[in-house]
Amino acid sequence: MADDIVLNSGSGGETMATDKDEGGGKHYQIIKLAHGVLDTFTLVSDTNPLPVDIREALSTAIDVNSGTSGAGTIRVSVATDDTVSIDFGGVAPSLNTGVRDAGTQRVTIATDDVIPLPTGAATSAAQLADGHNVTVDNAAGASAVNIQDGGNVISIDAASLPLPSGAATSANQLAAGHTVTANAGTGDYLSVSGHTANELFKEATAVGGEMDDTTTVVATEGNVSAARITAQRAFHTNLRDVAGTEIATASDPLRTDPTGTTTQPVSAASLPLPSGAATSAAQLPAGHDVTIDNAGAGAAVNIQDGGNDISIDVGGTVLSLATGVRDAGTLRVTVATNDLVPISAASLPLPAGAATSAAQLADGHNVTIDNASGASAVNIQDGGNALSIDIGGTVPALDTGVRGTTVQRVTLATDDLLNVQGEINHDAAANTTQPILLGGEARTTLPTAVANGDLVRLQTDDFGRLVTSPHSPRDLVRKQHTVITAATETTIATAVSATFLDLIGLMISNSAAAEALVEISDSTTGANVLVFDLAAGGGGVALNFSAPIPQTTVNNNWTATVTPASSSIYITAITVDRT
Repeated sequence: MADDIVLNSGSGGETMATDKDEGGGKHYQIIKLAHGVLDTFTLVSDTNPLPVDIREALSTAIDVNSGTSGAGTIRVSVATDDTVSIDFGGVAPSLNTGVRDAGTQRVTIATDDVIPLPTGAATSAAQLADGHNVTVDNAAGASAVNIQDGGNVISIDAASLPLPSGAATSANQLAAGHTVTANAGTGDYLSVSGHTANELFKEATAVGGEMDDTTTVVATEGNVSAARITAQRAFHTNLRDVAGTEIATASDPLRTDPTGTTTQPVSAASLPLPSGAATSAAQLPAGHDVTIDNAGAGAAVNIQDGGNDISIDVGGTVLSLATGVRDAGTLRVTVATNDLVPISAASLPLPAGAATSAAQLADGHNVTIDNASGASAVNIQDGGNALSIDIGGTVPALDTGVRGTTVQRVTLATDDLLNVQGEINHDAAANTTQPILLGGEARTTLPTAVANGDLVRLQTDDFGRLVTSPHSPRDLVRKQHTVITAATETTIATAVSATFLDLIGLMISNSAAAEALVEISDSTTGANVLVFDLAAGGGGVALNFSAPIPQTTVNNNWTATVTPASSSIYITAITVDRT
């Protein structure tokens, strides 16, 4: 601008923007407003307005959004054609919703303001005094009238209410104690048109009762109470004789015999015995012998021992039963020719082709069993001696613990489980198991690689120490080198389908002349996992993570974002595949 001035007019310096007062010849500096605490600043803009403290005369602070009405309250006049949007502390107030909540707008009325009453409202001077009656004329069928009691009681005079059609006034009602007699002949008090008269009434009336099986309410003498019914709507009854005395009690039980001669209550002793039965007086005393005549092939006789022993005497001799001893009292049984009985093998005749001991083979004689046709298994008894098995001319070594050409091989069914254990017990008194020792192949040279999924020997050093590879086999380790020259998110480890790329190593170097901030994320546009501040001109980091940094989600890139854009940031990322 033409009004600007140079701060150092002698040697030349910065130019400062001014506005010159042409009349007075003075320059007024043009400035930009900023605010903030010491050593910080924020330029004033639409999004960062300048904080102000509004005050009236005499330095009195003006109340703004305080909810308090006072001398300092600010008044605002809104044009009738303007729309006002109100926001308090970031919360829009609820206006004209009828609901009171955190957003409901509170209005503070200034002490010097007057609110006019709505049309028709009465001041206290025009309101009715307490106790004054108000007559509401609603006969024209207008809307219902809502009467508020104001926390008091509203009394309604029933005498002033119109009676329903057919209702009787007190003059026409029956006096207390008055009874009504129904027409016992052809009266119509309970008549229903179209029904036939039934004894005293033309129509029956349903009678109900109270279902009460737990806490029975006792009615007092001379009062009316509900009858009790069961859950199936049957009446509870109380049996009484013609004189009105309760019966079916412990002292007066209900008789169950038709003649009235059986002692009550009924017991087994009071019942008449069946024909031929004997009372205890006619029964045999203990120790008396009873002869049972069952020669006519009658039904079986069941003899109860009454907790004692029953002895059987045959021809004067008491039989020995279930003793296991054969004596004069042992019962002999004659077996019918058509019965089956257990007998001893010694008493049986030999089957056809069986040999007696004289015809049996001598010890050491060889027997050939022909079972080639798939007959049942042959059970061979060794008679307490050893059996020698010859397979193809070779006697197999059995139970020797030595593996050789004669060791018998066994093929296991695919659905069988084989219990395998070692030969030496573990060094623990309470443990009788024999763990299987595992071995590896000692190597001083690299073995030949096998195909993926093949079985392979475990590898140890020549002292038996197991050789392991950190993190994963080298075939699953990946490295990727990237150069970044722009301040945009750049992939440093490319995603692998259905695979986690866990980060195990990271090397970063800054070749730019300015300091650089490097942000590392485990997915594109994802959250930062690592952040490094690299010094200018060769600043960098080299990290080998002892515990891999796990990637959050499979099939994602590792990325880096550099701020600000630098000439060259060199990054090498080392990852390992995981599932």
